[in-house]
Amino acid sequence: MTHWLNERILSFAEKPFLSLKGNQYTYSDLAKATQEAKEIFIQNDIQAGHIATLNGDYTLNAIAALLALFEIKAMVAPIATDANNERIQRIQASNAQWEIHAEDNTPYKIQALKSEEDTHPFVTSLIEKEEGGLILFSSGSTGKPKAMIHSADRLLFSFQNKRPKNLNILIFLLFDHIGGLNTLFNGLSTGALIVAPENRDPETIAQAIQAHKVKLLPASPTFLNLFLISGVHTAYDLSSLRFITYGTEPMPQSLLQRIKETFPKTKLIQTFGTSETGISQTTSRSSTSTLIKFDDPNTEYKIVDGELWLRSKSQILGYLNHEMSRFTEEGWFKTGDLLEPATQEEGEGFFRIVGRKQEMINVGGEKVTPSEVESTLLEMPEIADCLVYAESNAITKLAKSTQSSINSTLYSTASPCLDCSKLIIQSGISRVFFKEIYKKIKAGSGIGSSAASAAGAVFALNELLDRPLSPHQLIPYAMAGEKISSGTAHADNVAPVLLGGFTLVRSIDPVDVIQLPSPKELKVVVLHPKIELKTLHAREILKKNVTLEKAIHQWANLGAFISALYREDYRLMARSLVDQIVEPMRSLLIPEFESLKSAALQSGALGFGISGSGPSVFALTRGNQDAQKVADSIKNVIEPLSIEYEIHSSIINPNGIKILPNS
Repeated sequence: MTHWLNERILSFAEKPFLSLKGNQYTYSDLAKATQEAKEIFIQNDIQAGHIATLNGDYTLNAIAALLALFEIKAMVAPIATDANNERIQRIQASNAQWEIHAEDNTPYKIQALKSEEDTHPFVTSLIEKEEGGLILFSSGSTGKPKAMIHSADRLLFSFQNKRPKNLNILIFLLFDHIGGLNTLFNGLSTGALIVAPENRDPETIAQAIQAHKVKLLPASPTFLNLFLISGVHTAYDLSSLRFITYGTEPMPQSLLQRIKETFPKTKLIQTFGTSETGISQTTSRSSTSTLIKFDDPNTEYKIVDGELWLRSKSQILGYLNHEMSRFTEEGWFKTGDLLEPATQEEGEGFFRIVGRKQEMINVGGEKVTPSEVESTLLEMPEIADCLVYAESNAITKLAKSTQSSINSTLYSTASPCLDCSKLIIQSGISRVFFKEIYKKIKAGSGIGSSAASAAGAVFALNELLDRPLSPHQLIPYAMAGEKISSGTAHADNVAPVLLGGFTLVRSIDPVDVIQLPSPKELKVVVLHPKIELKTLHAREILKKNVTLEKAIHQWANLGAFISALYREDYRLMARSLVDQIVEPMRSLLIPEFESLKSAALQSGALGFGISGSGPSVFALTRGNQDAQKVADSIKNVIEPLSIEYEIHSSIINPNGIKILPNS
């Protein structure tokens, strides 16, 4: 660590430095912890020039370890706790000699590693200059991480002229991300209070902002969109926010406008940086403009064929395990980001980021970026979020003799005949889309749209082939269809579609599904608000960890509910229909959830919950009379909201999917 930063930390003394899990630490605590970590590392023979991976998050121990290793002039490769699945790859990519685990309030775990004895020239140059190193990782074209090495002293130098500020900063990006480290170093150099959330779901972030009166929130456009969709800004006092910075991806203009409308007194600032060149100072034209310009004496830039090239004083020395093809001989880094210069009226020197070069889509000779299409789609009030990507068309590929059709997709306006089917198979085309699927279940409704398609497709094929497989045997094939739609091959939805009634999925590898009884008087009432809730967002909002106490309660309720089905015990069923894990989080994404639940239970519902990932909700009732009462009560709640909706009431189908007779 450079001398100036050490002095700066000592000068802040008893100022609060870090708030984590209800504990607060001062800058004196940090200085003490850094010195102790330094002594421990020296005792373990960690020396200048040694490469050490540092596994952790923004805890006192991890931050102290990072600074201590910089002081020793070691080469530090931070690894975030959620990147443990890539830990071995990153150790190999960096040729680390040490692995250090820095967990909260526990002693350091230090392990010596076997590594190649040859010292990389970039490491040698830092040793000769008596400078520490910072190693960051990015994914290469092969999926293997590229290890890039910075001079830690040079990277930290850009923070030397920062002035002290009374600023509470929430640290959002992870421990191994250049943006997250930039927030950390900025906080250290200004004497800010750094608020480290336990996880990064919208509610936890909102709670942290309210509890600590956070003034600065750095985030990504994707998260900010999820933040608004969740509605947590209406449940917590976020009036302390003075700045929201955003980067890592293009910001849709429509989303930026919605953020500003939600936080009218908050300044919105676009940032820019890369792992290779560091974070550059930028100026946003306004809080409602996606135009920015570089305002950094340490950064040079130019635009070549629409692509941004950067050269900075804080950029990496190079890659430890990869060639320098993205750098020119003059030291320019080809970012891969596509820029659109501002018009003369918009302001000289400003530009907007429109996408990535490798994401460019060729549509009939016209070059289009996915972000442009996404931004246009997001202007429609019916669309909460979207993802645009390109798929190769098999017809186009086959027209070019130099390209293979292996694993491509064929789109056809008519059902292929026998001869065409043979040609499709012979060409290696893996997927064929023809005709249309007609269904009245809207995608993203939470009532099994993807499961209906997946189960319907395999059931239909099985019928065409004279039923060679039983409904149980069809489940793995329907799971594969579910994976295409939702990203996960699970049987939760396709199993009851194929088998009927209630099912218990004991295992998916191998598939083991148990059919459960369906009480004859049991009815279900489903409310489908016609708003789309992405399964991705519904998953992101869930907490990664569940307390043992909650898990035990949930298991007990599940066991009791299964027992109630077998005994047709409706009272036990009512007591068991409790969700302590998923519902508290996902209910935030559903308008007036608590009011709907209260109305249903007061009208005689046995239980009330979220259907799938939402936004649909359901109530279980005993008999048609109670079902009608519940339907009327939830209708009275949803009607004033000016949201289109459907209400369905049904028995629990005991037989599963079937072919309807011709009408």
